[in-house]
Amino acid sequence: KSQGSCTCSQSVSRENVTCDINSLNIAHNGLLWIGTYHTSTPFNANATNPNACIINEDCLLYCSPDPVTFQLNDTHTQCVDNRGHRMCGSCREGYSLLMGSNKCGQCHNNYMMIAWIALFAVMGVLLVVLLIALNLTVSVGTLNGLLFYANIVKLYQPVFSRKGALPVLSQVISWINLDFGFEICFYNGMDSYAKQWLQFAFPLYLWIIIIIIIQLCRRYGKISRLMGSHTVPVLSTLFLLSYTKLVRTIVIVLHKREVTLHCTNESVRSVSLWYEDPNVEYAKGKHAGLFGFALLMSVFFVIPYTLFLLCHPVLE
Repeated sequence: KSQGSCTCSQSVSRENVTCDINSLNIAHNGLLWIGTYHTSTPFNANATNPNACIINEDCLLYCSPDPVTFQLNDTHTQCVDNRGHRMCGSCREGYSLLMGSNKCGQCHNNYMMIAWIALFAVMGVLLVVLLIALNLTVSVGTLNGLLFYANIVKLYQPVFSRKGALPVLSQVISWINLDFGFEICFYNGMDSYAKQWLQFAFPLYLWIIIIIIIQLCRRYGKISRLMGSHTVPVLSTLFLLSYTKLVRTIVIVLHKREVTLHCTNESVRSVSLWYEDPNVEYAKGKHAGLFGFALLMSVFFVIPYTLFLLCHPVLE
C-alpha cells in the first residue's frame, strides 16, 4: 500500500509501539529493543526465511530512555553510548569498550596498552604499600563501613550513572572496588568478553603480591620486622577487596538472559544469551571458557571464603 495504517505483527506489537507503513518506521518510548536476531542480515519478512526472527524485549541498561524512531534494518538508534547490534550489547563498528565504564569510544593508539599494563602493575604494588604504611585494615571500623558502603553503591552503579548521580564520589568508590575509576581505551577492539577477563586479572595479580610478601617475610626477618604487626591485617584486607571484586565479576559472567524470538513462520522459541552482551550465546562459543573459569573461581574460592566469613564469628 502507498497509503494506510500499519498493524504491527505479533513480533513487534506491544504497548506504546507504533508503526508507519509508508516510511517503515517503528517508534517506541525507550528502554526497549526491537530488532532482528541476526542484526547483520537485512530483514526480509518472508515466511520461508528462517533467519527472519524478531526480538522485542525490555532493555534497561544500554538502550535509550527517550522515545526513538528507527527501522528494522538500522536499530542502532535505540542504543546509547555508541553501542549497537543485538540489544545494544556491543560497540558499533570503529568503537571499543572502555575501561572504567560501559561506554564505547574510539581508540587512536594501539601501543597505549603497554603503558596501561605497566600502570596497573605499579598500582597494585602502591596499593599494598599504602595499606601497610597507613595501617588501613578491615579491623578498623571506619574502613570496614566504608568498604560496605562502596560495595553497595557499586552494585547500583548503572542506576546512578544513568541519573548522573555521585559525580565526585564515583572515582573514589571505583578505586575502593579495585576499578580504574575513569574512562580509558585499553586497546582497539575490546569487548565485554575481554573486559571480564581483565576484571579477573587484577585481583589475581594482588594475590600474587600477597604470596610474594608472605614468602619474603618468612625468608627474611628484616622484612618481617619492617612490616611489623600490620602484615596479616593488611593481607586480609587485600583478600577481602579481591573477594568483592571477584564476586561482582562472577555475577556478571554467570548472568543469563532468556530472550524470546518471534519468527516469520509464526513460530516462537527461546534462546539463552549472556546478559552483559546479548550478541554472545550463553555458555557457548567463546563464552564457554569464561563461564567455566567463573565456575571454578566460585567453587574453589568464593563459596569457601563466604562460608569462612559467615562461620568464623560462630567458631570464635
